[in-house]
Parts: sequence; C-alpha cells; structure tokens
Amino acid sequence: MPRFDSVSSLEQTSFSEYGFTYCGIPVAHSYAEILITEQILFEFNIKVVVELGVWFGGLSTLFLNVCDRYLGYDHTDVRYFNCKRLFDNNKHTFVLDDVLASDKVYGVISDFVKTDKFLLYIDNGNKKHELNKYLPLLKPGDICIAHDFNMEWTLSDIQQTLDDNNLGVIFPEVTNKLNSKQCIIAKK
Repeated sequence: MPRFDSVSSLEQTSFSEYGFTYCGIPVAHSYAEILITEQILFEFNIKVVVELGVWFGGLSTLFLNVCDRYLGYDHTDVRYFNCKRLFDNNKHTFVLDDVLASDKVYGVISDFVKTDKFLLYIDNGNKKHELNKYLPLLKPGDICIAHDFNMEWTLSDIQQTLDDNNLGVIFPEVTNKLNSKQCIIAKK
C-alpha cells in the first residue's frame, strides 16, 4: 500500500480524470484521488464514513469495502436507487434527501458520528454551503475530504468556519503534487 511519503512513485503513473470504474461501478474521481482517499482511510484507521453526493456509487464502493458503518446522501433519484439496490443493509445506508434543505439530515448525521472517528466526504451540489454547514461536526481525529477544490469552492469560501472550529488543511503538498481536486481538512 502506498504511503504519503512515497508520492514520487505515484507521480510516474498516468491518472485519467474519469472514464473508469471501481469494482465495476463508475467513479467521478481521478485515480490519484481514489488512492489519496484510500490512504487517508487506512492511515487514520477510519471505520465510519458519511458521503454527501454519491454519484453512481463508485467511491461509495471503496468506503463500503473498508468501513464498518456508512451513511451516503444524494438528491438525485437515479443515483440513489442504483446505490440503494447495491449496498443498503443494516451497516450501510443510502438516503435520498437534500443535505442543505433539511435540518433533519444534520441531526441524523450528527447522531451517526457522535461517538466515532469518521470521514466526511463532500462531493454534492453546493460544496461551499455543505462545508460551512457540516465542518463543525468534525471532532479531533475526524477528517473531511472535499472535492472540486479551486473549481467550485476555495478556502476563502469557508475560512470563517475553519477559524471558528479550529480546522485546517492537511497534506496540501500531496494533493497539489498529484493534481488532485481534493482538499483534506482536520482539527488543528
């Protein structure tokens, strides 16, 4: 398994943006982003994942293969039913709901992660607002990975939330070096 200190070996690999699958399910992330996400899960021993925006469930499949509990949200019917059919069981749940429109969703997520170290993966429709709403849930040891960094949102969009909750960006040299669209956030 690659480690963060061996990024030079990853540089030699050609990473496609999209157009491949994880366990046969389409993935909307580059190969480098999947490797970074996988490494975070293993390095930080994360067993609980909340994913906002599941697309067709390719990245969700990675989470389901390595975590003990999973909660995924999407607001699109087709995506939801594909994932619900494939993965919904007593440990892993997919929910069709708008994570910004419903205060109920915030309560469900807050209860789901209250006692466990967790990964919050944000790749839904409005990342700036989702980050500002859900980053305060992070406890020491929790990690947030947000996609489409510097494309759909920037650090200035969430700076006040970062400051108010003693949060900061970790591993920027890795994500920059691999041209990842991810930003990794944790408690300072």
